[in-house]
Amino acid sequence: MGGGENSLAVPTFLSGIVDMLHSNNVLPIITKPTRITNYTATLIDHIYSNNTNQMISGIATIDISDHLPSTISSVLLIYQYKNKKSKRFLRDYRQFDSELYLQEIKAIDRNTIYIESNGLNEIAAKTMSILQLI
Repeated sequence: MGGGENSLAVPTFLSGIVDMLHSNNVLPIITKPTRITNYTATLIDHIYSNNTNQMISGIATIDISDHLPSTISSVLLIYQYKNKKSKRFLRDYRQFDSELYLQEIKAIDRNTIYIESNGLNEIAAKTMSILQLI
């Protein structure tokens, strides 16, 4: 991943992963630096997608933390499948109560998940199953 003004500097240990993503048409959404200091400019928001044509991204130039906030908007197209056996599930946010959602998230006993799990994969699986119930 050579130099050039618009290239992304990729550490050697990650170049194989980035090459694999690019070869599968999975491209970065944010391509400009999001952490800028007097001496460096670094891209720290690594967000990739295989559908970049339907996305609009940007970087807000406001100084509220140690890096600039990224924004991504996506156009969601819903197709009706002719195959009646195929079901698609979409989340309906019309009745979404953000306060109730935050209360339910805060009520999750994370210590029990961590203590009763045998590794990261089991922790992730248990966390996902709990979040799907919310």
